[in-house]
Amino acid sequence: MQGTPAFLLESKTSCCEKMEEIFMLTSLGLIFLLGLLMAAICQKIHLPRIIGMLFTGISNTKPRQLS
Repeated sequence: MQGTPAFLLESKTSCCEKMEEIFMLTSLGLIFLLGLLMAAICQKIHLPRIIGMLFTGISNTKPRQLS
């Protein structure tokens, strides 16, 4: 295409790619909010807030298959 700028040609993405981006951002947002919630709970029971955030990070990881 002669008259089309290069940045318009590169920006064509499918619907599935957009949904993946939205899913990723939603997942990260929920993990962040859950970390803040767990930090507040730990603060209420007189533990350091970082313990709640660490627990959230550990509990949200998927176990990997060793091969």
